[in-house]
Amino acid sequence: MDKKVERIINLYSRLMEGEVINKNKEAFRFGVNERTILRDIDDIRAYLANDMDVSRQLVYDRSKWGYRLECDEQDKLTGKEILTVCKVFLESHALVKEELLPIVDKLLLCCASSEERKRAVALIANEKFHYENPKHEKLLGRILWDIAGAVYEHRLMQICYQNPLNHEVITKIIQPAGIVFSETSFYLTAYISEQDEIASSTEFESKEEVNKSVEETTFSTVYCVNQIVEYEVLSQHFHVPYGKRFAKEKM
Repeated sequence: MDKKVERIINLYSRLMEGEVINKNKEAFRFGVNERTILRDIDDIRAYLANDMDVSRQLVYDRSKWGYRLECDEQDKLTGKEILTVCKVFLESHALVKEELLPIVDKLLLCCASSEERKRAVALIANEKFHYENPKHEKLLGRILWDIAGAVYEHRLMQICYQNPLNHEVITKIIQPAGIVFSETSFYLTAYISEQDEIASSTEFESKEEVNKSVEETTFSTVYCVNQIVEYEVLSQHFHVPYGKRFAKEKM
């Protein structure tokens, strides 16, 4: 990687983390002169000014003898907002440490000020240290994202689901409708169509032949995401009736 690019990425990353950049210290750190660092800062400032999706600007803080990122006040999360969200996450016990704690740490970086961030970090330090993994101990981020994608694109899914009562694993073709969270678990709401079951297990020459094979009957159901052993997002799309398009699933 080009040394200039590497240097700018380093400076930008640290600015995003709330650090104050002092040109003298950075010149010594990278073995360049101060004017080089100032040019790097100008490049970062130009990038921020041209990116309409970024509501930050690079300012010089005279009290701290350095440059820092300043956010639009409306886009900042206050310490109390961050603390509230982190508390909800930690108390839910829905995700394993490996997935949850990095999310919490990233949220803390969004605090409006370094002082509020320090306070929020201190207030949840005990909960982070004593956090216990949920019983399933599964990484859920990927499957939740894939389910959300299937819902968004109206794609069928094939799931292998383990019945929590008798531990029997069954395979189903479903029409994913959404993801809900209740107590400590995520649930996949879906529709099962007898037509989809027949089409998945029998070879037909045309879609019309499938439609003629059975009168379509669809019913809704719910699956605990923790109990999904295997899954695949299929290439086939399904039709969402207009009346159900904006319907909210009830548990």
